[in-house]
Amino acid sequence: MNSNNNSQQSNGSDSSPRISEYPKYGYNVDGIEEIHRRFLCIFCLLIIREPIQLTECGHRSCRDCFESRAERSTDGNVTCPCDDCHEVTNRNQV
Repeated sequence: MNSNNNSQQSNGSDSSPRISEYPKYGYNVDGIEEIHRRFLCIFCLLIIREPIQLTECGHRSCRDCFESRAERSTDGNVTCPCDDCHEVTNRNQV
């Protein structure tokens, strides 16, 4: 397994997704596109490192991915980025 903490990918086209200002804490491995999404962090989209589960919606992320977002929040709340969700979880609830 290769660890990929801070790398960001871009293919140089205007249609590429916006690069996150947050570091990626998950594990990047060959063939990650074949991994079931339940093992991928909802924030960095890599294999979850130190998994946590958001109490409001049950989605999973890397502890550090969640914490980095909570630290930038004035109230410690983090909104789930999943398209079908957008529940808010406070850092004291995980």
